[in-house]
Amino acid sequence: MATDMMAGMPGHDASGVEGPDEHFAVRVVARLLAALGQAMLFATVNQDHTRPQPRMDPRAAAEAVTGLSMAVYHTPPGDDLVTVAGEIVGWTRSTLEVFRDQLSVHAWSSCPCEESHGQDETDAAVLRAIRADLLLLPDPATRTLQAGLG
Repeated sequence: MATDMMAGMPGHDASGVEGPDEHFAVRVVARLLAALGQAMLFATVNQDHTRPQPRMDPRAAAEAVTGLSMAVYHTPPGDDLVTVAGEIVGWTRSTLEVFRDQLSVHAWSSCPCEESHGQDETDAAVLRAIRADLLLLPDPATRTLQAGLG
């Protein structure tokens, strides 16, 4: 649905994210949705959208959330695997990679207020989680899952 909705709209360019459909366990898709939510929250809290060149593409992040959600919705009841379009997988990966990179260099924080009240530990835990979440996605070079179907 997300790819259908955005097709033909000005500025929509899925280059670099195309690939085959992928199959994920329902719980893996839920985990990826949570990770995308955190990525969007951190980008917002850290005012990424106000930068001349934002680090995160909010459109790609929104398409990833929509595409993953619709893939779950269209999965027949009782099925354990969700089929996700290759573009959606690419948008998910690119969004989470930006999130990981911004956390890695301490450019983004769960609380960017510049006072110390535990956010370093929180940020480190989120970074570990995002690194693990990225392992749930196929490696773009080999198109194979790095951590199985979960």
